[in-house]
Amino acid sequence: MKVGVLTFHSAHNNGSVLQAYATQKAIEILGYDCEIINFRLTAQEDFYSLYRNRFGKKNYLYDRLLLPFHRQRKEKWNKFEKFINNYMKLSGLSVYERTDLKEISRRYDVFISGSDQIWNNNVAELRCGEKDYTGVYYFDFLENEKLISYASSVGNMKNEDIAERKELLDKYLFLSTREECAREVLQKLLNRDVSLVVDPTFLLDGNEWGRLCSNIPLVKEKYVLLYSLGKPRNLIEWGNNLKIFAENNNLKVVSLNTFFPVMVPGVKNILNAGPLDFLNLFRFADVICTDTFHGTAFSINFRKPFYALGNKYYKDDIRKNEVLKRFGLTDRIIQDEAELSLINSYSIDYSRAEKLIETDVQNSIEYLKKTLMQTNI
Repeated sequence: MKVGVLTFHSAHNNGSVLQAYATQKAIEILGYDCEIINFRLTAQEDFYSLYRNRFGKKNYLYDRLLLPFHRQRKEKWNKFEKFINNYMKLSGLSVYERTDLKEISRRYDVFISGSDQIWNNNVAELRCGEKDYTGVYYFDFLENEKLISYASSVGNMKNEDIAERKELLDKYLFLSTREECAREVLQKLLNRDVSLVVDPTFLLDGNEWGRLCSNIPLVKEKYVLLYSLGKPRNLIEWGNNLKIFAENNNLKVVSLNTFFPVMVPGVKNILNAGPLDFLNLFRFADVICTDTFHGTAFSINFRKPFYALGNKYYKDDIRKNEVLKRFGLTDRIIQDEAELSLINSYSIDYSRAEKLIETDVQNSIEYLKKTLMQTNI
């Protein structure tokens, strides 16, 4: 049986590419032939280009300010493309239109809507395109095919917007999501069971992720790693408070961010990091600070001491808080970066979380196993 997965596999975002890789790997471990359907949104390519000119004047000006770092940013762009093409089994050359998708779909027996916020029509790559491709990630180009969703996220969509997708959601043989709040909404809307599963990045453990990257640390000193999607002003807040935290704990501050460097003296910005560098930096960090969901997820996966910023900058992003509540780690939430300056011991006890993580991961693997077996009948 051949499985086709559709997700945000080609976004130059560490969480996106690594969750896509993990989904494919988990399906292959179960014994199935799996391909990532190589659909690439034009708007998504524009959004992750070095100099964005279709996402507002402010973003364009920000990117122009980064001209002095062009070489490092180009290296990073190349590393993402290399990872996508070398570590994922793709359906072939990139396709951009529904007509191409329909042609490709003939090679698969089962289709999976993957994870990430593929069902959230508020994400930039779906919202800012010239054409509406939101339905693609619900397989609106297929008729009577076998459909499964794995950890597909609606993000911060409103209930009424989700309800507009009812007809497409009804076509799925099996549905799952990674957020409890989304599960409740979908179950009520569809009057059927929706499974709660972990993000695909948890389907591979820290040892498996570690084997993917280099055994040699990119940073030789002991360090606190900042992973943020914040804007320049937010990053300065992080940087100033992390400097105090680092001094209190004899650490260096290392910053790994998607768009902007931390403009604070003494912070080491790594601007050329691809997905494998991301894994290396998380693997060898002494402590991690993040305001992102996947930064939180990989901190847990590598069993690292970490602090996750609450919803200070992303008011409607419940994803971090949900996963921390699920694993009994809500004590690692800070509501403001200034709290870091008061911390002198960053140790963490994972003993309680271990069993919760293990149970959820096994249940999620069983969901994949069961749904693939039943669609193979």
